[in-house]
Amino acid sequence: MAFRVNGAGASSTPADGSITAAKLASDAVTKAKIADAAVGSNEIDSSEAAAIRTAIGAPADATVTVDGMAGTGWTQVQSSPNSTASWASSKLTVSIAASYVSGSGHPGAERTYTTEDDYDVLARYDLITGDGDAKIALALWAGVSTNNGVLVQVYADGQVNAGYVASSSWTEAQARTSGASSGQLAGGQLWLRHSVRGAQVRSYWGVGVGGAVPTSWTLVAAYTLPSAAARTIRGGWMRVAANTESGVGSTGAVVDVLAIRRSVQPSVTL
Repeated sequence: MAFRVNGAGASSTPADGSITAAKLASDAVTKAKIADAAVGSNEIDSSEAAAIRTAIGAPADATVTVDGMAGTGWTQVQSSPNSTASWASSKLTVSIAASYVSGSGHPGAERTYTTEDDYDVLARYDLITGDGDAKIALALWAGVSTNNGVLVQVYADGQVNAGYVASSSWTEAQARTSGASSGQLAGGQLWLRHSVRGAQVRSYWGVGVGGAVPTSWTLVAAYTLPSAAARTIRGGWMRVAANTESGVGSTGAVVDVLAIRRSVQPSVTL
């Protein structure tokens, strides 16, 4: 039996018809070819493609999770009456009271997925109340917890920053710098994103159209976690949140989280 991938004919196969890693190497079948295999052209079927991927260590097809936005599987993080988080009408609403004059602890919602080395997490936000307040931030966490995780934030005055916490110690990868406009913050189309590839982290913000994921992203920070931090932060946890580090203005803060997505392979369409 011979097999073809992207039109390339394979040479002889073992007598039992099995496909070995050594044979694949000798036939110069690359991971890229496997990833692009024309399964629908009758050259190989899906089960054969999966077997080949396993044999050469190529990644499985990307898995993209689009959250149903009903709160299923999520735990609300709040400190009533100073902060509240609730699910309704296919969104998470996070509120921080005007009387709250200390750090809010990133109220919102969190959950834990299967731990992966390579993943993306994204969330779409709408700033309902608090526009222009430099003390309010829309926040996206990933990793293990707020004591061991990566963080990207866009503040209600438009500034953005990013960094990580390892063993409760904060390291800022990008200090606060100009970013989103008032219209982008309050337009319901602003997204935050982490792309994690092992110890490599890239954090972004972007603006979509009509609820869609942005087609282009603005990089906030790209950094490499120290080896100890990378081990500590490795996990499947994420949190979508609002935050204030030192209190809010007289109107308080209200933030809606409108969409959440996660993928477990790099370079996929989300």
